[in-house]
Amino acid sequence: MKKCTWCAEDIQGAALVCKHCGRPQPSAGPVRVTALGYLIPLLALVLLIGAGTTWWLVRDSMQKAQEAETFGKPLPTTAERDRILKQQIYNAVFLSNNDRAAVAKRYNRTLAEVDAIVDEGTRLRWPKP
Repeated sequence: MKKCTWCAEDIQGAALVCKHCGRPQPSAGPVRVTALGYLIPLLALVLLIGAGTTWWLVRDSMQKAQEAETFGKPLPTTAERDRILKQQIYNAVFLSNNDRAAVAKRYNRTLAEVDAIVDEGTRLRWPKP
């Protein structure tokens, strides 16, 4: 037997509500939180932080590798740029079914210049696309 905390009448020890005043009785003891209750959210937080850090490191290293690959190369010289442009014109002629006038207009060249580039590419045996 125990006393009701509200009306001080005798009630059973396991009673949840007083039979005299109808008010709920406090629980038998403090609610215990086990270590497992703290461990699971803590473990989830650690895993989330670890995954985020790993993602950031991988992304950062890939970005640095890409920048090194892109910016690490020296710029082409004027002769290399001219050669690349001539190869593009040569390829454009064959991709446009030998429409040399359209290629000349697109690359702002004369028809004679385009013909000379095609002859040079044929002479140097540039591969056709």
